[in-house]
Amino acid sequence: MTSDDMPNFEAALGVEYTNLAARGRKEHPARRLSDDLALVIFFGTKHSSVHLWGLADGRSHASENLPFLLDPLFIEDEEASHVIEVFRRLAPDHEFDLYPEISSVAPAPGPL
Repeated sequence: MTSDDMPNFEAALGVEYTNLAARGRKEHPARRLSDDLALVIFFGTKHSSVHLWGLADGRSHASENLPFLLDPLFIEDEEASHVIEVFRRLAPDHEFDLYPEISSVAPAPGPL
């Protein structure tokens, strides 16, 4: 499989790089849930993790380590599906699918 055949990380997860720093630049891939809250992916050397991040207070409110390292450029569908499941656990009031439009993230419909 060539790099041209591999799914794009941002497109698969519906994330875009977001500045998390109060001062300066500290960008990470994030899926915004509101003006003040996002699901943020952190890459590591031993594991990657997903955090429910408060953009106003600049801290993690909940997190989950992934059982694999993520590549910041490409992601296999199996890995992306696992990340989507983590998104669902950390933000159960929202709906998530693979390959969404970034602007399509919305709260799950409530009772009528």
